Amino acid sequence: MTIKQNNQLTEKQMSIVLSETYPQYVRAGAGTGKTEVLINKILHIIETEDVSLGNFGIITFTNKAAEELKSRLSQIIYAQWSEYEEDEDLFIRNQAELVSMTDINTIHGFCEKLLRDYGMHAGIPTNFKIKSFRREMTAILHDVVNKNYDSGLLKDILEYKVIRLLDALMTNNSNHGIVLDRAVADQCLKNSSADVLWQSFKKLFLEMYLEAQELIEIQKKEENVLTPNDLISKTVELLEIDYVAKKVAEQYKYIFIDEFQDTNKDQFNLVNILIKHGVKIFLVGDDKQSIYGFRGADVENSMEMHSIIKLMQEKNAEEIYMNENFRADKSLIETVNKIFQTKFYHNTTALRFPHEPLAIPESVQEQEDRECLEISHAEPIESVIERIVATKEIDGRAAEYSDIVILCRRNFDLDRISASLKEKGYPVEVVGGKGFYRAKEVVDTYKLLNALINYDKAYQNEFTFTDYYASIMTSKNIEETPEELMEEFRTVIRRETVEESLTYFYEKSLILEYYRQKKQFQAIANLHKLKDLARELINKDNMQPIQFLDYLNIVITSGQEEDEADVSEIEREKGVIRVYSIHKAKGLSFPIVIVPCIDTKLNRPITKPKIIFDSKSEKCRIGFNNKELSDEIKTDRDYIKLLEVKTIEQLEEELRVFYVACTRAKHHIVLLTEKTKAEIEQADTWKDNASVAKWLMQIDNGEFYREFTTRP
Repeated sequence: MTIKQNNQLTEKQMSIVLSETYPQYVRAGAGTGKTEVLINKILHIIETEDVSLGNFGIITFTNKAAEELKSRLSQIIYAQWSEYEEDEDLFIRNQAELVSMTDINTIHGFCEKLLRDYGMHAGIPTNFKIKSFRREMTAILHDVVNKNYDSGLLKDILEYKVIRLLDALMTNNSNHGIVLDRAVADQCLKNSSADVLWQSFKKLFLEMYLEAQELIEIQKKEENVLTPNDLISKTVELLEIDYVAKKVAEQYKYIFIDEFQDTNKDQFNLVNILIKHGVKIFLVGDDKQSIYGFRGADVENSMEMHSIIKLMQEKNAEEIYMNENFRADKSLIETVNKIFQTKFYHNTTALRFPHEPLAIPESVQEQEDRECLEISHAEPIESVIERIVATKEIDGRAAEYSDIVILCRRNFDLDRISASLKEKGYPVEVVGGKGFYRAKEVVDTYKLLNALINYDKAYQNEFTFTDYYASIMTSKNIEETPEELMEEFRTVIRRETVEESLTYFYEKSLILEYYRQKKQFQAIANLHKLKDLARELINKDNMQPIQFLDYLNIVITSGQEEDEADVSEIEREKGVIRVYSIHKAKGLSFPIVIVPCIDTKLNRPITKPKIIFDSKSEKCRIGFNNKELSDEIKTDRDYIKLLEVKTIEQLEEELRVFYVACTRAKHHIVLLTEKTKAEIEQADTWKDNASVAKWLMQIDNGEFYREFTTRP
């Protein structure tokens, strides 16, 4: 009995499914159906070969993507199982049972499993704990810097700045899979500029780095702790043991990896080792969508893997590229191609963008040209939204709020724009950003708890400005006065846990219904997340209400970053405008996309790194932003040289981020600037002012820009 595949795949897609060449790297452009291909290739293999789902390791970029892939596989197999008679369904039934046990995971989840199974061969206890270790690392850095602070080299530098620089370098190296050991440190010093002061400072800095690194590793070993990044680096070390690598290769006949362009050096090495031990590797990625440099992703790894696979295969082997975009209208595909086939510049340096045009499927080739892109200057975003709803059609109906998604590059813009729209009464869902602890409903809950636990009149007054108070006062279904309810709440919080108290407050105040009527589904999701957080803290730290209040006080006042909650489909209604970070929107598609703030300067002083460590070249070196140390310290010449390269890398990533934003839309894109067109053209010189708006102005010497501009 066999599993049926999708017979609606294109010829190119089917050729990838049927291919028996390994390793294989499929470059899949935006909207080309890579997930469909990946699933069908898995089904084809278990149909035609003596393997089952248990022989696959399938690695995705996020937990959410892993769950979605497992769900789709499960649905397909169970659907087919139901079609067969009882006596002929054994094979499919076995595969259906295996779906839930199939290793479909993130790279960290996959590595954790290998370390739990085989770690003892590398001296790693299999009962290790996973934690960030940031607090412990900070304490160690503080001790090391404090010990060396009497040095004349540090006397004019604030202690916290040195700690911050050490932290920045350690975090960067860990994210990128970079090892900075004694040999590398010596090489850095050897390649450093001749300036005596900077030489001395760098020597001391690297000595402190090595000392702190050693102490951190000792403490992690004593506490039996691995960080998320350790999971990958330790797995690489583990697989360098030949016996272990062979056992893993016996267990996993196939390894499928999605979003391979977002790998760091350790992940690249992991794949390379598995290839050498005969594991059949199938990679899917798109260099144009490599946008996670801040997490350690390096598009160079993806390019290097292309080269390795090409060498391993025939010299004339065809590189596989899926380029038919099934997501967008014909006009939009053509426009996006026109934008990104252009060479963009910073000063006189051409930015690298591996442009491969998206192809138009036969099904839409005869489609009439439609208005697909507009550039608007200094237009309020709510005006844009109302204009879209009034004038645009989607599949023969009038456009609705739910068709519109706002994609923000910066969390600052995301939080600012979503807050502004909420204030003006728009129903908004926020996905991404760092605004959970700044969300009004979370702050209001903090104010409610404060008023209940502390009897100070100021706290009681603050409560009257919360949505809880508004809900109690406006609801016709609440008989008690706010004062009576508060006494009732005080009784509850004295005898119940925080989680149980919040459940009671939500129900009695009808706050969830209050937000539902206002279509503020993000607020509902955030309140549920707050309750989940309370449960976690109770289970972990046995946290009492007054301690939870202190916790909220710290995270709210310190500006701690935390993503807002995901909004469930059940709580979503058709009237909701979604606001996403571009990174959170990757892999998704929406009818209409608005991209605000495209005139934001991309190479602002704030974007300059505190420290730059070049580990790629033979002449590895390190450079410091002197402004991070002291205004009196003269410029580090190494930093200036390294900054030129780093700036180009950052702008190339920004170009790829813009590409991801543009390829999320199905029908229409609106690009917004905050300045007028005249201000963008005149206020700054072109030389050092890279922005998306400036880049667009380069196309056809401004003709492209003028063609799509709707407001002056």
